[in-house]
Amino acid sequence: MSDFYINPLSVNEQCHSTNDVLSLIKSMTACFEYLKPTIQKQRIKLWFDPIIENRQFIIGEHFLSSIRRLPNDEDDVKKLWFIYTRKAEETCPSQTLVKLTSQYCSNAIVEGFISDDDVIQKSKWLSFEGHPLNETTEYDVLQDGFVSYSVKNAYHLDSLKPLLPRYEANEKHRKESYYDHGRGEQVAAMPLNHEEAQNLLLISIKQNDDRFAYDDKATKSFYKFKPTHLELEIYHGFQISENDIPPNIKKALQS
Repeated sequence: MSDFYINPLSVNEQCHSTNDVLSLIKSMTACFEYLKPTIQKQRIKLWFDPIIENRQFIIGEHFLSSIRRLPNDEDDVKKLWFIYTRKAEETCPSQTLVKLTSQYCSNAIVEGFISDDDVIQKSKWLSFEGHPLNETTEYDVLQDGFVSYSVKNAYHLDSLKPLLPRYEANEKHRKESYYDHGRGEQVAAMPLNHEEAQNLLLISIKQNDDRFAYDDKATKSFYKFKPTHLELEIYHGFQISENDIPPNIKKALQS
C-alpha cells in the first residue's frame, strides 16, 4: 500500500466561516481514523508538509488560528488533527513551486509551494474539500510547465476507500468450515463480520497477488485474502492454518 501525503495546496481560502473549516477538518480526520490501523501497524506512513501552516482556509486568517478557533465542543476534532499531524512523518524542508491540474477538472489550476521530497511522488494524496480541483481523484503535478508526475487523490472517506484494499464477502465461505460435496472439497471458514474483515485486510501484508493477516482479537487466527477483482484491489478472505502461511509473512505479522 502507498503512503499518504496531506496536500497543503488544498488549503486555498475556500472557507467563509469557522463552520466551513470544521466541516473540512472533520472530513480529513475521518480519513485519518480510517487509516489508523494501517498507521499503527506501520503498513503505511502519513506524511505532513509543514508548509500547510503558511496557507489559509479563510482569507486573512492563519491556518492554525482557524483550527484553534473551532468551537470548544469540537475539541475532539482539534485533538485528532494535532495528534495525527504531529505524529506523522515530516517531509523535507526544501520547497518546489508546482501547479496542480486534473483531466477531471480541466478549467481549474492551483499553484503554490510544496515540499521537494521524493516520497510525495510515490504517495497518494489527501486533500481538503471545498474547491473543484481538490475534489478530483487524480492530480497532474506540473513543474516548469510540464507534467512531472501524477498522483491518486482522496478528499473524503468515500473517495479514500477505493484507494485501499477492500473486502467483499464470498458466500462460499461460511462462519464455520464445511465439506462441499459438489466440489469435493473442504471449504475454509470466514467467521469475521464485514467490518472486522475490512479492518484486518487493511493491516494485511501482500505477497504476490494474495494478502495475509493475523487476527489478534476475536479469533486469534491467520487469514488469507485472495483477489476477487485484482485491478480494483477487492478481496475475499478466509481462515488458514498456521502451517499454510509463508514463514517470512508469519514472522512479520507477529512482530
